[in-house]
Amino acid sequence: MKLTNKQIKRMIKEELDDLLNRSYNFGPYFQKLKRLIIEDLESYNQGVELFHTIKGSGMLSPEEEEILQKVSDYASAFHKHKAAKDYLLSIKDFHPAMSMKREEITQWKQASKEVEEAKAAMDRVLNAFKYDRFSATIAREIRKNNKG
Repeated sequence: MKLTNKQIKRMIKEELDDLLNRSYNFGPYFQKLKRLIIEDLESYNQGVELFHTIKGSGMLSPEEEEILQKVSDYASAFHKHKAAKDYLLSIKDFHPAMSMKREEITQWKQASKEVEEAKAAMDRVLNAFKYDRFSATIAREIRKNNKG
């Protein structure tokens, strides 16, 4: 049986996930919520809603809640950044001073500001994670799962 590069990468990813999960010893609820939060925007919304519903119920340890909150904060900033950046890319052929109405110029400036604010928020969350291997994996998975 010949394995494709995609299959090999998936197998390596699964092994790394298993290794990370064992080294951090997280429970099954944590794993499921983390997976939802780091997937696409729709899954993120469902995961965050579920997280806020069970937060403080005892289903997650305080450490798991703290980490999931950071994961959620990073994913939120990532999605805001992506949405604002996508908007800017959709109007990239226009220069703000030329052929745009006042309202469009305001929207363009607001989107530019949102890109910068979301990028700063992502950096703050990564700093809170202290750039350990786990947080780097989370950030990488969020970016990979949300490529447009």
